Amino acid sequence: IPYQYVEDIPPAIRVDGEVEVQESSQMRIPVAMSDDYGVIDMTMTVKLDPLVEEKPIGDTFTELRTIMSPPQTEIKIKPVYDLTWHSWAGLPVEITFGAIDFQGNASQSEPLKTVLPERTFEHPVAQKLIEIRKNLAWTPQVESGNAAYELESLLMSPQAYQEDYVVFLALRSAASRLIMQNNEDDIRSVINLLWQTAVHIEDGNLPLAAARLKEVRQNLQNLLKDPDATDEEIAAAMEEFRNAMTEYLMEMAREIEKRSAKGEFTPIPENFAREFLNPDGLSQYLDQLMAEA
Repeated sequence: IPYQYVEDIPPAIRVDGEVEVQESSQMRIPVAMSDDYGVIDMTMTVKLDPLVEEKPIGDTFTELRTIMSPPQTEIKIKPVYDLTWHSWAGLPVEITFGAIDFQGNASQSEPLKTVLPERTFEHPVAQKLIEIRKNLAWTPQVESGNAAYELESLLMSPQAYQEDYVVFLALRSAASRLIMQNNEDDIRSVINLLWQTAVHIEDGNLPLAAARLKEVRQNLQNLLKDPDATDEEIAAAMEEFRNAMTEYLMEMAREIEKRSAKGEFTPIPENFAREFLNPDGLSQYLDQLMAEA
């Protein structure tokens, strides 16, 4: 039988414009990609700029997102990334995108040099926690004792954070870790805990619910693409996604109610109402994931 061998060409990907830093300090980065059979995954990797000689605690970060591009067609997207939590925020970094096709062939873009945006906090206690966190990241062994003392001082003034029990427990846990252990793993865990606590003070539980929703959504997508995943694992992941979505909707409703009482407007994320705030939206989304797997 006559046939023609057509070699699979690796995908192509590039940064297609300037980084847009949004009001929330998130980054919107235009990316263009193509492949002869279609791109299925995109990675975004952040490394500290080699020109930075002195650096704080922190690791290279990579995020994987599922992309379903049509074959032999260049698509342009503008994904949004929130890396304000990273201890490198405010420092020069290199961002590289990767494209992966259905056979596992991968290509990378040229590194994008930019400064990782920092988030601004308004609540005085949140500001203090971010200051402590930054000092810990830069000089962990020197600042750990000072940080523990400052955290214990905040414990003595619960009225400063509206006597929020979650904040109280977080401060006590962070101070105890620094006093009792004080190794790098403990300091890293405290740096993470202080960020979560500052965000909780500033924004309530909505950002944490959104982060969990993003995590379980990615886990579900990964399982749907895994040929070795069992029906039980997929069913459990779908249930976890539904629960995370319910939690997120409840937190969003609380935030809308709280801001409405203050006369403030809460914008609903782009496409969120169309996809999820109708009786069939979540089921349709899950059906789409199954079809794309």
